Amino acid sequence: YIDDLISGLRDTENYDRHLLALTKASSLIRRKVAFGTEVSDNAEDLANILTGLGDKWNIEDFQELRLQGMIAVLVAQPLEMGQWFSRTYFNGDYSIQQRATILTTLGLGARELAGYGKDDMALTKSNPHNPAPFPSKQLPPKLHALYASNDKLALPDFPGANAVDNASQTLQKSILQPMALQAADALSGPNALKVRTFSSRMEVEKRRTKPIANALAKVVADGFFFPLTGRWGMHVQG
Repeated sequence: YIDDLISGLRDTENYDRHLLALTKASSLIRRKVAFGTEVSDNAEDLANILTGLGDKWNIEDFQELRLQGMIAVLVAQPLEMGQWFSRTYFNGDYSIQQRATILTTLGLGARELAGYGKDDMALTKSNPHNPAPFPSKQLPPKLHALYASNDKLALPDFPGANAVDNASQTLQKSILQPMALQAADALSGPNALKVRTFSSRMEVEKRRTKPIANALAKVVADGFFFPLTGRWGMHVQG
């Protein structure tokens, strides 16, 4: 139950119970969304606990697990929690690291609502298709995490930094690739000289990209854009 999850997240003295709650937070929240009002009734409590949660036990992948839990809460109640996270970012008594996590939650949560959740699944986790580098070619783990993230200075205190970076690169490729293909097409000669192949209707349908359900469009203005820009404007003027 969600009440048990909240109790486990708050119980920082019991390592096993706390670890279990943190590990299962995201999946449990997502499963419970369609059943009753457990998640909606406790969404703010969950977000408040996860946002302010500290890594007392030095848990492996702590920041990633916490981030996934926060994204699950946001996606479960996008309008209400989008406003809550936006308000909390500016008004809450949180560290820079915690505020960075809030922005990452809003960014990746918005992408999931827009239908890019599957594309982003690998952004916050290791890619199983990439072979592990030879150990002798790496720095010790802590130094490697600090200096060897995408050939740039990594920010270990910025949870989800690599995810945001990868999402930006993916978006950049999606914008530039059609332009590059069009340029290459223009250089290959006049259309009259090109050989055009015709495919059957079934083959065309197989290759056609299916439309992505975009739940973000319904809540992006009131849940994300205006709360963030409005409070940013207030703080700038203040």
